[in-house]
Amino acid sequence: MTELLIRVYGGIVVFLLGALTAIFEVFYSNLRIGSVLVPATMLVAFAVNFGLTWFAWYTVDKNWAPVFAIVPWCVIMVAAVSERSEGDWLILPDNWAGALAVVAGMAGFATPFLRLVKPRRPARL
Repeated sequence: MTELLIRVYGGIVVFLLGALTAIFEVFYSNLRIGSVLVPATMLVAFAVNFGLTWFAWYTVDKNWAPVFAIVPWCVIMVAAVSERSEGDWLILPDNWAGALAVVAGMAGFATPFLRLVKPRRPARL
């Protein structure tokens, strides 16, 4: 029973952290020091999403567990790069740091999955 509760609560925490990290990445993708755009968000996006994938595997104990974080993250990112009816953008179309944050975030989710791919060994005769 305790293991089941850990899995359920782990999935809920992973879902909420996926949404929370996406919100932080969106709003800090336009970070500037003076007039210079600072691409620090892409490093944070990669590291946090990488760790979130491992946390999902550890708590939920299923290979598909990172979906709990990837789905809310992707929904928020799609909403952030879409133009609103008022003409507003959260991640501007000419913001290269925001675009790199989106790509680095997806790479952060995808990189841990490389452990699931095992190299094939040649058959011995």
